[in-house]
Amino acid sequence: MLKRSLVICLLLLSLYGTATYAQKTVGLVLSGGGAKGLAHIGVIKALEEHDIAIDYIAGTSMGAIIGGLYATGYSPREMEELVTSPEFVQWANGIVPEKFRYHFKRNDAYPSLFSFNIEVEDSVPRAKLPSSLLSTHMMDYQFLRFMGPAQEKAQESFNNLFVPFRCVATDITNNKEVVFDSGNLALAIRTSMTFPFYYRPIETDSIVYFDGGMKNNFPADVIQKDFDPDYLIGSKTAKNAAQPEADDILLQIQNVFLGSTDYTLPDSTGFLIDINLDSTSLFNFRKAPHVIRKGYRTTIRNMDSLMHKIPVRRDKKILQERRESFRSSLPTLQFKKVRIRGVQSGQKRYIQHYIRRYGDTFSVGEFKDDYFKLLADDNIRTIYPRAYYDSTDGQFDLLLNIDQQSRFRASIGGNISSSSINQGFGMVRYHHLGKYSKRVLANVYYGRLYSSAKLEGRIDFPWFPEFYLRSAIVLNRWDYFNSSNEPFFEDVRPAYLIYSDNLFKGEAGLPVDYNGTLKLGFNLGNTSSEYYLQDKFRKADTAETTNFNYFTSYLEYDMNTLNYRQFPSSGSRFQARGSLVRGKEQFEPGSNDFLTRPQSQKHHWLNLHLEYQTFWDISENFKLGFRMEGNYSNRDFFSNYHSTLLHGSYYNPLPHSKTLHLPNYIGNHYLAAGLNPVLEFNEKFQLRAAAHAFIPYKKIIELPDKTAGYAPALNHYHTMLSGTMVYHTVFGPASLTVNYYEKRNKNFYFLFNFGFILFNEQGLK
Repeated sequence: MLKRSLVICLLLLSLYGTATYAQKTVGLVLSGGGAKGLAHIGVIKALEEHDIAIDYIAGTSMGAIIGGLYATGYSPREMEELVTSPEFVQWANGIVPEKFRYHFKRNDAYPSLFSFNIEVEDSVPRAKLPSSLLSTHMMDYQFLRFMGPAQEKAQESFNNLFVPFRCVATDITNNKEVVFDSGNLALAIRTSMTFPFYYRPIETDSIVYFDGGMKNNFPADVIQKDFDPDYLIGSKTAKNAAQPEADDILLQIQNVFLGSTDYTLPDSTGFLIDINLDSTSLFNFRKAPHVIRKGYRTTIRNMDSLMHKIPVRRDKKILQERRESFRSSLPTLQFKKVRIRGVQSGQKRYIQHYIRRYGDTFSVGEFKDDYFKLLADDNIRTIYPRAYYDSTDGQFDLLLNIDQQSRFRASIGGNISSSSINQGFGMVRYHHLGKYSKRVLANVYYGRLYSSAKLEGRIDFPWFPEFYLRSAIVLNRWDYFNSSNEPFFEDVRPAYLIYSDNLFKGEAGLPVDYNGTLKLGFNLGNTSSEYYLQDKFRKADTAETTNFNYFTSYLEYDMNTLNYRQFPSSGSRFQARGSLVRGKEQFEPGSNDFLTRPQSQKHHWLNLHLEYQTFWDISENFKLGFRMEGNYSNRDFFSNYHSTLLHGSYYNPLPHSKTLHLPNYIGNHYLAAGLNPVLEFNEKFQLRAAAHAFIPYKKIIELPDKTAGYAPALNHYHTMLSGTMVYHTVFGPASLTVNYYEKRNKNFYFLFNFGFILFNEQGLK
């Protein structure tokens, strides 16, 4: 009897202990750390594999993103697939893929390195510097996409998520920590990871929010206060900033803005997983696979100790069933109503043109194209999208907070070079958004090689079909005599040549799909050129001059998804252009022994031009570019060889080749092609090569009397070679290049450039 009673007592104690044990809870704390914080995925993966409970979760910055994904039902495998995708790397680095850059609203490529707004306060214009280095457009959309479906559950309280969740941000308006426990989930996470100067801060209800790491980079106290778990597990991928160095601006920012954090946990009920990722930089998201593996392996190495200290288990199969049940209960992110804030009624009508064409509802995927169309408009700075669930009809409302661009915006830039192709650039733009989107810009280039000025106006009509009207006045001048293209330590001068092209342009454009534009327009202009018919001349000699007054009508299709204005490594471009030219040439001879009488003659011709460029992904780090170009023209000869070349069609596939007058790559009808292998060490640093061949059907040659003629058909071809190291900074490319051309006097050019070699448009090219 005594024995039976003892057994029953032991059994009851065991059952009581099991019941008490089952009620024990575990909280998981995830630190910030930028790209290092992706290691939290590996930690969660290891915990789930060993049935270790995660009953509550809290995080800061990247910890808020990973914690938020887990809290909304994403499995470790799904999170890993997301953060190792090329798309994640792009939006984390502020890159909008070119396929989402609405080509119809694309401006001409300008060599601007830095832009800033000009605000007028008390009738005094003041420069307003940008608040962030990286774009958040894609990031804001992705937070809407991934967190939006859970909004129904999280509206009242983040306790209603798959795993109860907290995240921390910094209210810099009142200089205090803010804990988000309810409301808009996507907004809460977005504010938590807004690293100062890198990502644009979020403003809501007149409060500006920044990264939670400024006040609390490891919110163990938050999870303890709100949930009081029995045990705590901490995943630490960050550490307090080291002593700043004079030339390390990122470390200086970390010291100024990220306060000192206590990463300790209670000895008896806490376990800290400290992941050493010193070799990983804050924004190197390409190393996501390595970082996740490091988090997983570190956790596995500590698993015995962890399981001994944290004795609470949750069966992984039951956990997965709960996850699937939670995810299946989430509503589809379909929008019925659109609310627009930050603009006036006339401006709302312009914006609604882009999103009202859907039926009763539209999906977040359908909204994506129009979101980026609107962001491509010069009059709109940012759009922050939010989803609000309407329980009455079981659908979401879409709220768009529009931040308009300043009326005035200035840009400065150009190119700094080891040769004399240095140039400065300045531009001022005026924007106005009403029922239509309007823009006026004026720019100026100044340098020894190239000088230019442009005044342009454009109006976008959001009707169906959408179209724009544009007009411009452009003044261009190239001086190949004063701008020796040799390195600065050499004193070699090319032949004397000054060429000007001044024009008035009128153009209408229509979008073709998302990445193409159809353009119809005309140019009314004049070219003026001064040159010598002989290589050797005296200072007392006078130059020959050719003036050509012309009218050009053209039809052009342009499709462009290249990822950079200069030195691209992904995407494609296709351009087809047909133009009709009519004009009158007037030639005035100089002090030479040829062509001693003035000449005047009329010209008219048809020019057809095709250009295609693309890049193929051979591997993760190796791209192969291909370029092909063809031109046909029945252009007749001008009065002499030099003026004929100046009005011909040229093949200039390299940035530097656009700064040279290269007779061997000019023709009326030709085919040209090139290969461009690119080795990418990371998303910024490239090693590039290029090999091009130019094959004119009949090469334009100089006859003994200095006039132009044709060589026999298919009797010539010319090559062009290049090797370049490029680093794409946030301002522009820095490059070290060696180029080879087939030309007289000099074939090889070695130069360093920082900035862009870009010019205003021309009337005949």
